[in-house]
Amino acid sequence: MMADGYGSIVASSWRCHVSAWVLSQTDTTATIRVEARFQAVNGWYFQINGVQGKVTCNGQSASATGSVNITQNGEAVICRKDVTVSKSDNARNITCTATITQSAFNAGSSSASCAVAVAGVTYLKPNAPKNVTYKRESDSAVLCTWQAAWDNAAKKPWHGLQVWMRQRVGGGAWGAWSRKATLNWDATSYRFTGLQANACYQFTVYATNPAGESTHVDSAFIYTTPAAPKTVTAAKTGASSVQVSVDTSNTFAYMVRIDRVVNGTRTHLKWETPVSGKVTYTDTAAPAASVAYDVLVSRPIYGNDTTKGELVSAWKQSNTVATMQPPAAPTILAPTGVFSIGQAVTIEWKPSHPDGSAQSAAQVEVTKPIGGGNETIDVSGTATSVQCSCPTPGDYTVRVRTKGVDADWGAWSSVHLWHCANPPMVTLKPINGDNVVRGLPIEVEWSASDWDGIARQTLTITDGDGPPVFMVQPGTSARKATIRADQYVPSQGAQLLVSITVLSGSTLQTTATQLVTVEYTPPAAPSAQCEQDSDYGMMVTVHAGTETGKPATGHLSLYREDLQTGTSTLLAPRLMDGEMITDRLPPLRVDYAYRVVAHAESGSIAETMVDMIIDAVGPALNFGTDADECIPIAGAWKVSEKPALDTSEYHFADDTGLPVSYGSGELDNTVGITSSYLWDAALYRHIRELSRTQSQGWLRLLGGPVMRVRVSMSQALSADGQMVDFDADCTELVWQDPHMWWLDQDDTDPDEEETDGPDAS
Repeated sequence: MMADGYGSIVASSWRCHVSAWVLSQTDTTATIRVEARFQAVNGWYFQINGVQGKVTCNGQSASATGSVNITQNGEAVICRKDVTVSKSDNARNITCTATITQSAFNAGSSSASCAVAVAGVTYLKPNAPKNVTYKRESDSAVLCTWQAAWDNAAKKPWHGLQVWMRQRVGGGAWGAWSRKATLNWDATSYRFTGLQANACYQFTVYATNPAGESTHVDSAFIYTTPAAPKTVTAAKTGASSVQVSVDTSNTFAYMVRIDRVVNGTRTHLKWETPVSGKVTYTDTAAPAASVAYDVLVSRPIYGNDTTKGELVSAWKQSNTVATMQPPAAPTILAPTGVFSIGQAVTIEWKPSHPDGSAQSAAQVEVTKPIGGGNETIDVSGTATSVQCSCPTPGDYTVRVRTKGVDADWGAWSSVHLWHCANPPMVTLKPINGDNVVRGLPIEVEWSASDWDGIARQTLTITDGDGPPVFMVQPGTSARKATIRADQYVPSQGAQLLVSITVLSGSTLQTTATQLVTVEYTPPAAPSAQCEQDSDYGMMVTVHAGTETGKPATGHLSLYREDLQTGTSTLLAPRLMDGEMITDRLPPLRVDYAYRVVAHAESGSIAETMVDMIIDAVGPALNFGTDADECIPIAGAWKVSEKPALDTSEYHFADDTGLPVSYGSGELDNTVGITSSYLWDAALYRHIRELSRTQSQGWLRLLGGPVMRVRVSMSQALSADGQMVDFDADCTELVWQDPHMWWLDQDDTDPDEEETDGPDAS
């Protein structure tokens, strides 16, 4: 890429121009060409001798003396130097300077500088370290060693080494890889420290250079001393059998050792392999005594290779299991709170069996309010819940006892209480008598009562399956709510679910709902007055309609409708009655229409279409950010259009020897316009000013086409006549809308329609 710099201007007529670029390059060097150029400016031209030039780059310089013979604003090379520089590891900028000195016409000296970007040395990715070993030294340190494998001759140097680590702790999942150190290229070992027990680690080492990273050399999984099991539970399952349940999900257990402990004496029973972190073992020869179980876990250091050493945890002892005995009192877990009359209530309890045996039976006694009828429920087996009916309001109590392996019943639980009551009575009246919303505000009425009093009322409106779109909590004595337009405006045709939820003093609640349809009355139809201006624009004044029984118009919006393509363009989103805008870019000599939309406060709309045509005698060019500068083209005008689709041609080995063409679909379109007009000083100056200040604009052709174009205009006036020849060369660009007055008002299209085509200002 070429770099340029310009010096100070001498005598308002010339200056030094330095230009430099990479002429050629290898993997390790780059050759830069530097030129010192004499450049005329501000319309000057030069024909002088003895111009001295000097260039300097990377400590090398060259000088030369030459002649200059250039036209207005031209330039000439005085001195040139090719400099070869060595590449660094990374890309860098090389500064190049030049000086031009001349003592002829408008004598003086000018210097300039620029910077040329030079890429870094081209390396290949490095080789990975070889003979890498990882050795556990303790629970807090692992030593990694390796041998060098760099190869400078093959452009695979080592510029550094990276050592990373990831870990799992306490039976958990892998954490993310984290960098532990960045080492010098000649390092051959690294000690990972700060490790912890009851963890699993994986380490990696790799080399780096500017080309990237070598292959990562990973370690096997390396473990530290495991923790004791999370829990060890013993439960008696028979006269001489105990089930031992071990949870090792808190560690990385490979094997689990189970020992029986009686009166301080340990007897080894078995090694078991955990499944999903759990071990279940049944001791079928448990003695008639107080029995506990000691458990530990083992873990090979390197993966599952037991030949390279193992680590063992501390012992974890279970609860003590006694000989058979009656259960203790169970704990009642449910029901809690307040329930509706007639509702089935679930009674749930947790058995307490000191001998570890399972529940074999249970008995549930329910005391009900007067008239409810007390109830005793017998349960056989291990079920720990039953259902109870609640026919009358009031307080209910329950107590439970259980039986295990022992023949005797256990103790009764403490008495547990819950309450039953009638839910509130709620009725929601039809909105507007028929559940149809025809306008705002919305009036919602209901009736509600409860024996325990009303604690809270909540009114919600839901549109579809989503969350509520409106919510309010009227006072406890309110039986009516008014929803104003500034609080919520539903859309036309919406299906709304209106709900009133009443919470009683007993904490029970009842909800009543109504499905409501929104059918707004639209406002009166609007109208528009249109008047064409001299620049082929259209001045449009919009008016709101008035009609008895219809809602007032809040605001109006204006669209231009393309009747040929069916596309719609928003011209103004929020207009008031009697407001006028000018459409700067309507199509020429083709039928189109303006659509005026009246918006009521409710969101309902009414529309009016106004057919229109611009009576133009020729095409037009518009300029400016809002297209307000127009050149109507009249006289003996001519338009030529040259669209071209991009293609690429390829030769293949076939019998014809002719190329095959593939199209990319990209369009390049150029338009030429010529015309003549009778000399008009004001028009001539206007076109001349636009040609010197505007490079882009909009071109409107007869028949409707409107395009964004790159414009170059010229005029020719001769002394022997009063006709001016006008010429414009246009290249079609990607469409760009002119600035619209309403964009600065932070507003949006009220109907959320897509625009396609020009917008007006």
